[in-house]
Amino acid sequence: GRWLSLRGGVARNRYGDGAPDTTSWFLHGDLSPGADRVRVRLGYHHYDLIDESDPFGENFYNQAQTLEVIRQKIDIDEGRAGMLLRFTGRLSLNSDVALGDISDGNRRATAYSRLSYRLPGTPRVDLFGAFYYQSVRDDSLLYWAPSNFQSYALGARVEGDGARRFHYVAEGQLAFHPLEDHLLGGQVYGVAAWDLGQRYSLRLTGNYLAAPVQRGAGSHYDATYLSFGLVARLGALPAAARGH
Repeated sequence: GRWLSLRGGVARNRYGDGAPDTTSWFLHGDLSPGADRVRVRLGYHHYDLIDESDPFGENFYNQAQTLEVIRQKIDIDEGRAGMLLRFTGRLSLNSDVALGDISDGNRRATAYSRLSYRLPGTPRVDLFGAFYYQSVRDDSLLYWAPSNFQSYALGARVEGDGARRFHYVAEGQLAFHPLEDHLLGGQVYGVAAWDLGQRYSLRLTGNYLAAPVQRGAGSHYDATYLSFGLVARLGALPAAARGH
């Protein structure tokens, strides 16, 4: 049936090296009209550009080029919308778009889409093709500001459950960037989570990206991200209980 869920979070960021402490936060709402074949997402994010490590939960393009973005207190307010469509039991399309206002007066648009096919059996294995796009209105020396970045990727994702409420995700992909000097890039991504009950879990996330991002003539971009956190789940709210 129909259901509505809400998610939110807040983080206090300490960067050191003379940079001020900052606060990031987000709020998301997910709506499923019925049978869970269509899921609509709306969200709003406020964060430092250097704090952004995971725009859509899959692709990984860190935006900042220097800690100066923190010293100058450059952050972004971003609205997001997305949709998950399940065509069959194995084929699905997941897409997101976002528009952001950067505090230095710049504007950014991003889009992400992934078509996945799930193989039969366990653990769960998905083969996918993905597209990522980013465009920033004005150039900047402080953060990545491409006018027309495009990435096309093929990859696989493995997801399963182990003993003692353990859950894991492992993913790898090879990306093609037709408008960059370095045409090929790659990414590996992993998540390990331990449930501590119905409401809480521990989550370890790691990501490595090699991409031909043109930060200078002929330059190549590598990024590594690792996080560990406590996740609290507030639960889903049935749409009927909210008068829908």
